[in-house]
Amino acid sequence: MRQVNAAYLSDRMMDVFVRKSGLNPALIKAVARLRFWLAWKLAEQGAEALAVTAPIKRWLDTLDDLRGWSDTGGRSSKQVLERLEAFYKAVQSAFDANDEGPLAAFVDNWHQEMEVQRERRDKLRKRLLETERGAARQRAAEQRARALLGRVLQGRRIPELMTEWIDRYWQPLLRQIALEQGMESDAWRHAGRLLEWMVWVADPALSDTDRDRLYQVGEQLTDRIADVWKGVTGTAFDSGYLDRIQSLLVARLQGQAVPLVQAPVIEFDGAWLEPEVTPVPGGFVGQWFVEGQGVGEQRRYLFAELRESGELLWTNGNGVKLAVTSVEAFLGAQGSGQLRLLPPLNSFADVLQDTLAGLGKVLEAQRQQRKAAVEHARLQAESLKKAREEAEARARADAERRALAEEQARLAAEREAAEAEAQAEAAAQQKRISELYAQIDGIKLGGWIELKDDDGEEGLRLKLAVRINASGKLLFVDRLGLNRREILRDEMLKYLQDGKVRILSGGAEFEDTLSRVVGRIRVGKQ
Repeated sequence: MRQVNAAYLSDRMMDVFVRKSGLNPALIKAVARLRFWLAWKLAEQGAEALAVTAPIKRWLDTLDDLRGWSDTGGRSSKQVLERLEAFYKAVQSAFDANDEGPLAAFVDNWHQEMEVQRERRDKLRKRLLETERGAARQRAAEQRARALLGRVLQGRRIPELMTEWIDRYWQPLLRQIALEQGMESDAWRHAGRLLEWMVWVADPALSDTDRDRLYQVGEQLTDRIADVWKGVTGTAFDSGYLDRIQSLLVARLQGQAVPLVQAPVIEFDGAWLEPEVTPVPGGFVGQWFVEGQGVGEQRRYLFAELRESGELLWTNGNGVKLAVTSVEAFLGAQGSGQLRLLPPLNSFADVLQDTLAGLGKVLEAQRQQRKAAVEHARLQAESLKKAREEAEARARADAERRALAEEQARLAAEREAAEAEAQAEAAAQQKRISELYAQIDGIKLGGWIELKDDDGEEGLRLKLAVRINASGKLLFVDRLGLNRREILRDEMLKYLQDGKVRILSGGAEFEDTLSRVVGRIRVGKQ
């Protein structure tokens, strides 16, 4: 029983640790193999197997440092897997020799290596931050210079000398100002304004419509170029090149035709000209994030925010640079669920404490359940007979209600069937009467009927001589116009229903047909 309890406790703790530790699934899969060693030590040593000084406990507590580990296939990733394999070999050796000495020595060495790795990681991150901040400032300066040039030159046609001046002198100057003094400085404002005036003067499409202003601006530009250049670089601008610019400006002021070329197309992001960059929400820097699912997930550490360029610096668990991304890209990836914040790590010590506390609650709950079960059984025995009698009474009452309901349903069904049959019969009778009235109304003057005697034999054939619609009276005569017979419309309906009258034709065409037949017979006899 002790071994069974030890195995149960080991499985319970390892299952909880695997589910809640927050380590990479590939790492957790390897750690789960320790359940057999832990079960064996619990069976032998009891609570001492999980003491603070126990080798297995000390090793599991160091896994906090591997929170950011991912199976990337790189050298640092393989080193962790190799160290894990060496640890399992030490566990197997201790198991075979029934001696924890080699395992304790391995764990001591593991702690020393982890401490060395932490120091190395802190140094790497410190140097990396200094390097990346300098690179971020340079990237920001480059992008801001490109954004200003791209905005000013967009769609413009200027002399080739002007494009050379921008590429050779003014773009590097703008980059230097953005790097050293920033966009809020007077130098950046003067250099940007001077660039706009130079392009305005050089492009006839902009300046030819305002010649007075062209003279006022053009005569000052070379002096302004020299002043701004010297104020930033501390050196004088190339006098020979300045003379070439002066000659170009004079040609423009005199209205001479100057060959123009399309200004270079510069791809730029106007957001770099904004004084403020998108800040990263508070609390994210210094946190671990994860991409992907399962054993293929990759973890990355948000080490620092490079406010100079509005970017974020990411490292792995060893302090090695993984990537530099924009704040917008980070927020978009997080919003779409592609990048998720890694929950806080649950150490083995926390899992052990929670497991023991949970088992204590389970034990107390089982005691209360047994006590409650005894009381429940007593109460159930007392109420069983009463419940059975009540159930039998309810069953009898239900049977009586069902029988009554069935009888009522049967009678209701019979009534409904009789009513439906009567309604159908009445509808059919009404339809038949309507049809017979239609036949009576369809007899035209000269129409023939056959009036049978009471025995149903063939009787007298009569034709309609007169119809009086007001009284519904029909006057019939025989072929010779004799034997006059008056029949009311309702009386004719009764005759038709009783089969005493048969309508032979609806009009005079029957008499004509009969005359032709009789005529043929007489001709035949002759």
